Amino acid sequence: MNFIRNNIPNAITLLNLLCGCIALSLILLYVHTRPGFALDGSAAAAWFVAGAMVADFFDGLAARLLNSKSLIGRELDSLADLVSFGVVPGIMLVILIPSEVFCWLGLLVPLCAAIRLAKFNTDERQSERFLGLPTPANALFIISFPLILAHQAYWNDIYLLHPLRSTVFFSAISVACSAVMVVPIPLFSLKMKNISWKDNQVRYLFAIAALLALALLHFMALPVIIVLYIVLSVADNILKR
Repeated sequence: MNFIRNNIPNAITLLNLLCGCIALSLILLYVHTRPGFALDGSAAAAWFVAGAMVADFFDGLAARLLNSKSLIGRELDSLADLVSFGVVPGIMLVILIPSEVFCWLGLLVPLCAAIRLAKFNTDERQSERFLGLPTPANALFIISFPLILAHQAYWNDIYLLHPLRSTVFFSAISVACSAVMVVPIPLFSLKMKNISWKDNQVRYLFAIAALLALALLHFMALPVIIVLYIVLSVADNILKR
């Protein structure tokens, strides 16, 4: 029974990895068989990255509830995260950048994700806050763009998404997303020790703003939410000085 209990979180972590592998396979399949519909492959893959995020949340929750934390589980989690939240978003950016030269900037993402995960595993300062944007949040920011471009027909109709189809935009996104993972910007954790407004004011404000953005903007809200998270974290750090 202990063997089963101790490996339930690892099984959920492997589900994270499986989702990442399926997402990567979908991208490559579309590029190989239907190159004109590569964006659709990235949009389909985005849903599996979202599934990997759900698994990433529940493996940690299961480990805490079952009291089955282990060094193997921690390393396995990082390996799964590197694929699902590093390699897959990086390949998405390679697809999204319409330049045979600058598209390779997308590969900065998995490289910096590997650095971010290695630093997280060896940095004891990140138990209550993050130093640099976590890889799942970074991945959420990136996967939002294929979803927006593929599904938000209204925004396409009024030409608001045309700048999102440029080499300059997605090249800048590749560099910015890579940098924000490794630059040690202090960011608040969403974990709460209690439910008091005083101790969790920034978290409550973020949750309210995120829900409003989702209600109003749908997929367009996802990158806004990540930017808001960084802005609120920086503001919170300044106010606490």
